[in-house]
Amino acid sequence: MSTMTRRGHRGAAAAVLIVGGGAVAAATWASGDRAMAVVVLVLYVVFSAIAFAWGGHSSDVGQLLRGGGDERQRALDRDATAITGAVLSATAVVWAIISLALDTGTNRESRRRRRLLRDRRNHLHLALVLLRRRR
Repeated sequence: MSTMTRRGHRGAAAAVLIVGGGAVAAATWASGDRAMAVVVLVLYVVFSAIAFAWGGHSSDVGQLLRGGGDERQRALDRDATAITGAVLSATAVVWAIISLALDTGTNRESRRRRRLLRDRRNHLHLALVLLRRRR
């Protein structure tokens, strides 16, 4: 009878989620939205508990969450990471081109668009302030 040894620690993914969620919650708290910071922290704690529980299973996902797995599982993780990197790199290039196309710098039309956008944001902010005062 052969026994399967588990490599890695099931708390690795949970720890990453706790640290990342704590950072996001701290940034949200610092921005002044205390209620949203608490919601974010609770959600990340729930997600980390799910990752911790799922990491204990002897499935492919459980092995990857623990940072272990056999050659096939590690190859699957490597290929998924490579594809994700390629997609995100292409997305960054496309958005950089779109950003350049929308705002070409100092020409008159770009300045007019920026001013319109700034004015719309100011009007929206004013409307929100007035709505809060009515309550």
